[in-house]
Amino acid sequence: MKEQLIKFLQDTIKRTGGDPNFSDTDSLFVSQKFDSLDFVDLLLFIEEHYKIPTSQVGDDMSKIDNVIKIIEYIESNIS
Repeated sequence: MKEQLIKFLQDTIKRTGGDPNFSDTDSLFVSQKFDSLDFVDLLLFIEEHYKIPTSQVGDDMSKIDNVIKIIEYIESNIS
């Protein structure tokens, strides 16, 4: 799961010309590696690849702001 997620994040960052290097705890949004459109893409990625709703996230980017938080969100919502 983690490798697929990191590849998606890196590909998204590269698409906008950003530096795709980050640690599991680096903030994707505070560091401006991700913007609001990337946030929507991330929500869609989670829904499509892991078949879980992202309605709990709403517009609160801090809930899925780094790799660790994203994985925790996915793992806590997989049935």
